[in-house]
Amino acid sequence: MPAPNVTHHKQVNPMPKDNSRTDLLAADQNLIDGITKNASKLPASFPVGSVTTTPADVVTMLQGRITTGKAVVLAESARTAAVATDKATRAQTQPRITAFKRIIVAMFLQSPDVLGDFGLAAPKPPLKSAEVKAASAAKAAATRKAKSAKAAAPAPEPAAPAAPPAAPAKPVS
Repeated sequence: MPAPNVTHHKQVNPMPKDNSRTDLLAADQNLIDGITKNASKLPASFPVGSVTTTPADVVTMLQGRITTGKAVVLAESARTAAVATDKATRAQTQPRITAFKRIIVAMFLQSPDVLGDFGLAAPKPPLKSAEVKAASAAKAAATRKAKSAKAAAPAPEPAAPAAPPAAPAKPVS
């Protein structure tokens, strides 16, 4: 039996492939340009769900999307600039702020409540670094090895005890 005569059409996705904001804005603008160029070929109105829409309504909606999209792009640019300014200011002022914090800690080291008012705390004793710990462990191992070698070595034999001194002779009476 022959296969039914089926026509295959390539589906075209009406949405842009890349969803970056600039691509979305460009796609919206392309729709406006297409509506404007081909207005005479489009129906005067068409149903979308339960609402009747005109091409002019679509252009108005697209222009609103472009306006809000551009506002977002500007806000993102402003945010990027503000973040860069904040980082530069913090980098420039960091040495002085660090020095001030150290002075406050030194002044109020014995008063944790006052340090807390500044959002600071007394420094904790420094922890040993991995290198210091490794050196310490190596030294301890070498000491143990030396002590065990010393204990395992035969002890020198003590010299024979000297004969007890002779008892003084008793005088004969």
